[in-house]
Amino acid sequence: MGIPIPLSYTRLTSRFLVLWHLTLPIILWDDCHWVVVPATFISAASLFCIEEVGVLIEDPFPMLALDDLCQKAQKDIEEAIATENVIHAHLVAKRNYHSKEHSPNGWP
Repeated sequence: MGIPIPLSYTRLTSRFLVLWHLTLPIILWDDCHWVVVPATFISAASLFCIEEVGVLIEDPFPMLALDDLCQKAQKDIEEAIATENVIHAHLVAKRNYHSKEHSPNGWP
């Protein structure tokens, strides 16, 4: 279930659909005449759309913006680290200020 369909199978399916839709009007002409044109168009549009959806479902990652998402995550992490460093520096400075101001026994 987790293994994608091989590329050769997908290409073979596309080629078969093209060949089938090229021969469909020739085969149906004697029975349907000019109705063959819209029927072939509707058939081709629906089957090629279904095939394209199958290809997209099989491998959805190229259409996802994973690079942008990863860059945003990296930027947010770097920003959080920088904020943590600033907060840590403020706490150390505050601790040093209070330790100079007060004696160890708590009396000024």
